[in-house]
Amino acid sequence: MARTYEWPPHIAEAIAALPLHDRGSPVTDPAFWAVVEATGDGAPALEVLAYLVRWAYVQGQRPVAERVFAALWARAHNQLIAFAVRALGGYLGGEVDADDIVVEAFRLLGVRLRAAIGITFYEVTFLGGLKKLVLDQRRGLDTRFVETLSISSEDEGEGEQREVHDTNALDPEQQAVAADSQDELRRVIPARLATLAPRAQQTAFLLQQFQSETAIAASLGVTTRMVRNYKARIRDALAGLQ
Repeated sequence: MARTYEWPPHIAEAIAALPLHDRGSPVTDPAFWAVVEATGDGAPALEVLAYLVRWAYVQGQRPVAERVFAALWARAHNQLIAFAVRALGGYLGGEVDADDIVVEAFRLLGVRLRAAIGITFYEVTFLGGLKKLVLDQRRGLDTRFVETLSISSEDEGEGEQREVHDTNALDPEQQAVAADSQDELRRVIPARLATLAPRAQQTAFLLQQFQSETAIAASLGVTTRMVRNYKARIRDALAGLQ
């Protein structure tokens, strides 16, 4: 059953004060856009902008939704990037960086707002919702690392870079329910890997960056067969994790 949300009183008051009508947003009213795109102390709450994006989609006003969404991006993306750097650190794999994670989080935000039929999590606590989407990318990377150990070069193209994506497309509130098991992965994986020989630990580090067996072999100066042996030892060390 889908969860229902209610706006906090100050957000409800701010939305009630907006000059909206049954036909949607007053797109030709300069005063409306002055409010929506204001910055500094006079800027509307991010939750209000999230509401306007959803409202515009409901009314079939896609250009309005995209313009308001651009205001959301301009106001919040630097803060989200700083959060992603703190939360994810150097864990990211391959060429994926904090900017990529935040872009993906905003993409998912747009999908959720466009598909919503009622008040969303992002209209109740915008930054909290976006931070959950950012952290979900980290949880996805944790899970993918464990899954990678069972994938050989015969199963996946050498050097292929996987896309970071929301595999379950769950509401952030539902994703939070699964966070405990993912937190356990982040706690247990380093401790178990520390029991391995140095070369196996180096292999694990390179696998976390989603490098191919061939690339790992070149980095370590060993054969791909030896890399597969290291992967087998890593699998044994992480047995039971999923």
